[in-house]
Amino acid sequence: MDTLTTQYATALMDLAVRTGMQLSFFEQTIMVRDIIALSEVPDIMDNPSFPRDVKGRFVVEAFSGKIHEDFASFLLGMVMNDHGALIRTTLQAFSSLMGLSLEQTTALVVSATELDSRQSDILRNLIARKLNKRVAISVRVDPSLIAGFYIYVDGLLLDSSVAKHINDMGESIKLSIQGMVHA
Repeated sequence: MDTLTTQYATALMDLAVRTGMQLSFFEQTIMVRDIIALSEVPDIMDNPSFPRDVKGRFVVEAFSGKIHEDFASFLLGMVMNDHGALIRTTLQAFSSLMGLSLEQTTALVVSATELDSRQSDILRNLIARKLNKRVAISVRVDPSLIAGFYIYVDGLLLDSSVAKHINDMGESIKLSIQGMVHA
């Protein structure tokens, strides 16, 4: 891992500890990852022709009110130092540091419906066996998934939601139609 990425991840961890927001920052890391994945953030952050102030405004608009203000300020600082392209890898490194600091890893489970304690325990045990470490579960409900869930742990995403399957089918249909048009 790049030294600068490690320095940023460590600084973010220090900020999370100082503010007492470790678990919140971890959960918000998932939200930031989702926003980045579903937007033009990578294109803007990785493009040197966009001025810093444009990138900064974009970060403020993308994350303002959605994540803790200290976390948003941290991301803005990265952008203003011309390191916006490192946000994704920094967040992955931060997630790993969170697991080390807790001597376990934390899995964020986002489910279409509320999970009961038995379901949470089953997921925790399965993930713990696969990763060979202790696992804490943080559960969030997101009805937009329609059914199913996704799990984010140690920088990895397992998406088993109906919304993902519908999106994948839509992409497949779109590619098929494009193939027929070009044939």
